[in-house]
Amino acid sequence: MANPQRSLGAYTDLAQLASYRLAASRLQLTPQQRARYRQNGQWISQRRGRGMEFEDVRQYQSGDDIRSIDWRVTARTDQAHTRQYREEREKPLLIVLDQRSSLFFGSRLAMKSVLAADLAAMLAWAGHGRGDRVGGLVIGNHHHQDIRPGQQRKSVMRLLQCISDYNQLLDASPCHTGQGWHDILAELQRISRPGTQLFLISDFHDLDEKASAILHRLAKSCDITAIVVDDPLESELPAAGRYRAFNGRQQLVFDSNPANRQRYRNAYAARRDALQQFFNRLRIPLVHASTSDEPLTLLQQLAGAIR
Repeated sequence: MANPQRSLGAYTDLAQLASYRLAASRLQLTPQQRARYRQNGQWISQRRGRGMEFEDVRQYQSGDDIRSIDWRVTARTDQAHTRQYREEREKPLLIVLDQRSSLFFGSRLAMKSVLAADLAAMLAWAGHGRGDRVGGLVIGNHHHQDIRPGQQRKSVMRLLQCISDYNQLLDASPCHTGQGWHDILAELQRISRPGTQLFLISDFHDLDEKASAILHRLAKSCDITAIVVDDPLESELPAAGRYRAFNGRQQLVFDSNPANRQRYRNAYAARRDALQQFFNRLRIPLVHASTSDEPLTLLQQLAGAIR
């Protein structure tokens, strides 16, 4: 079956995001074992947190996780006992989608914000297809909205409607908002639970060390994958020459000479390396997605690597 037509241009809408249901529901994105995946570098992903329901206790055995020791039973019997858990049949899937002004940019098939919305919708349908409870946190310039996880199709549609609404609010107006990644992750920590599978989709332009501690705590109990969205023009200036850029209010003339092109390339590489190192320290996989990529193909490659 051919891949559905991706969103093109400056905006997407609910009908477009809903059209990915059949193709994306076949994706298997549950990291049930340690997996390696190469996409502009290598990352290693492993499910974290029990994501289990308590079942029984038994006497402690060598090699048991000390975090599972039942200290009340141990104190009562004078022998160490370990809690046993059974795996839940479905896992919560939360998608954190950035729809702020920095993503309203693109030089290829679509804006970064549109590619991010497509990826979020496809991941939501993939989770729904495997019977997971799907929800999300959609972030705008001035506020955010969380959609609590649900197993029914209407839960996915609520999330997609929220994504569409936030996407269509974007324009070229500059926005200086106080909502940074520390606040976003604090909200995510409040609504997530151990065993949740989390996908963070953003350009991470304002990610800083303030967010590191809270992201570290989340990574201990949840399985997190970060997807950084960028555009080819962010990594490489066009061929040498003088260019005019216009955002609807201001016009800029820049010179794409060899020296400027090299400085621009070096600055991008430094930002990219810093972001990679940030997530490597936290043992969180980082996937790179470009506006020139086919979103479903990218996720199909990811699903193949996880399996």
